[in-house]
Amino acid sequence: MRAVLRKVARRLPLDAGEMERLHRYVRELRSADPQGFALLCETYGEALEGEYGFSLDGVEAGRGELLAHLLQHPGLVEELAREPQPLEAFPPRLRPYLASEFGGRVTAAQVQDLLAWVRELEKPKELPMARKGDAVLVYEEGNPGKETGLEAHFQRVARLPFVTRLVSVRYLRRGKASADRFEVRGDDCLSGVFTHRDKSIYYLVYLTEADADKAGQACRLLNWLFCDGREGETHGVRET
Repeated sequence: MRAVLRKVARRLPLDAGEMERLHRYVRELRSADPQGFALLCETYGEALEGEYGFSLDGVEAGRGELLAHLLQHPGLVEELAREPQPLEAFPPRLRPYLASEFGGRVTAAQVQDLLAWVRELEKPKELPMARKGDAVLVYEEGNPGKETGLEAHFQRVARLPFVTRLVSVRYLRRGKASADRFEVRGDDCLSGVFTHRDKSIYYLVYLTEADADKAGQACRLLNWLFCDGREGETHGVRET
């Protein structure tokens, strides 16, 4: 890694293999060596975030962020349809994820499921309309750091354009959920479950429109993005 870090210090371009190695190194250091991770942030943090798009606050980019970017850049969608796109065609924040998932370039075939959702989201009758401004995040007792990972999870969900408000409610009274999931609670509201270690947290997701069909479609998309495609089966999550 020393050779890669020397290039980072000089803010030199990294190829796909170097980006993948760096991504793996940062991820492992964050989880296994907090002191080493703190030193890495102090030494290389500005370059890692500014030049290479690494999230040092723990909010890693993923499918949701890539989908949001494709929605906001229809020209890139058209370019992908014509030919593979290099990592440089995407913002720095997305590049570690892209390098890890797809290597040195992104093809339409690799992201065809995302492109299908782009087409769905472009149909105003399919999903709730895009919000104006930022989504509001509300945590019980006003404490976003109460559970590790919850704030990062909320920030990722909030990047979807039809989410207006996220509100954490409580721990599940029946203990840890069998799986994270989203379910429709009303025409403009979904419920969600986020699990960390031995605890599951119940929260609400408010949408930009009150429409039962659109709420169902939004629920399906969130399950696909964040819960491995689960359709939101009921496992005690509807307790009140």
